[in-house]
Amino acid sequence: MDWELISTSLLIFLARVTDVSLGTLIYSSVIQGRKYAAATFGFFEVLLWITVVSKVVTHLTSPVYSVAFALGFASGQLVGISIEQWLGHGARIIRIFSRKGLEIAKKLRSKGMAVSVFKGEGRDGPVDMLFIETPRKNLKNVVTIAKKIDPKHFILVDTANVISKRP
Repeated sequence: MDWELISTSLLIFLARVTDVSLGTLIYSSVIQGRKYAAATFGFFEVLLWITVVSKVVTHLTSPVYSVAFALGFASGQLVGISIEQWLGHGARIIRIFSRKGLEIAKKLRSKGMAVSVFKGEGRDGPVDMLFIETPRKNLKNVVTIAKKIDPKHFILVDTANVISKRP
């Protein structure tokens, strides 16, 4: 076995996983307006990418390097998305449509969340529309509460870009 080929392939794979993961974090940071984080991630992403590409291109006779490069890219997508979801930066705007909106709002407010309730008319009659701005990490909690109180609710979720903060 050629240990140099194996170790270099492994390094290419790991470097590719890292640089593609950083690319995912860059994208997320740009969307959320975190420009300094995006710039920092971008520096390291490109530094790794140039290093790895130069190794692969100078050894095109070793297809193992190309396979390691491609596998690292695919794996980096999975790892980057997983890291971004785990970090959970940003806020979400959750709109809940329910016939039990006031009950859901009361429960969410008891958990310290700000909820605005609007009366509306749905296909089958009156509904409440709840607006909740919450950190992304709270999204599952809000959905769980709504589902428990009204299994027939309808939810829309948007990314929140806060322009002005509450006083």
